[in-house]
Amino acid sequence: MGIDLLLCLAFAATATVPTVEEGFDPWSILGFSASILFGIRFFVQWLASEKKKESVMPISFWWISIAASVIQIVYVLHLWQVKLSSEQAVPLLIMPCGGLLPYIRNLMIIHQRKTQAHSPPATPPTP
Repeated sequence: MGIDLLLCLAFAATATVPTVEEGFDPWSILGFSASILFGIRFFVQWLASEKKKESVMPISFWWISIAASVIQIVYVLHLWQVKLSSEQAVPLLIMPCGGLLPYIRNLMIIHQRKTQAHSPPATPPTP
């Protein structure tokens, strides 16, 4: 089991499910949405790999990762304001904040590669 999946499960355990007596809690829905997105990205990668018959990492994997991280950050910051101590909130923020850097960097690398592939070849200077 990958570390991302373990951290995702740990995050999901912090989310609370609203009961009928408590009413609708949009913050809990937001927290679960982040967990669901983290899980979906693995299925996206698996389906893309099955389609190409080789291990691939589609661009959508990185975009879904960024979206899930941002949602998780917003959710944990909300929990920090209403019920978590710093000792509880900071570890929950490390994973999504730390994950943003490689997710964004991978998209930058992909963009650079596409830009280079579409640019005309450099012509040598004439003497």
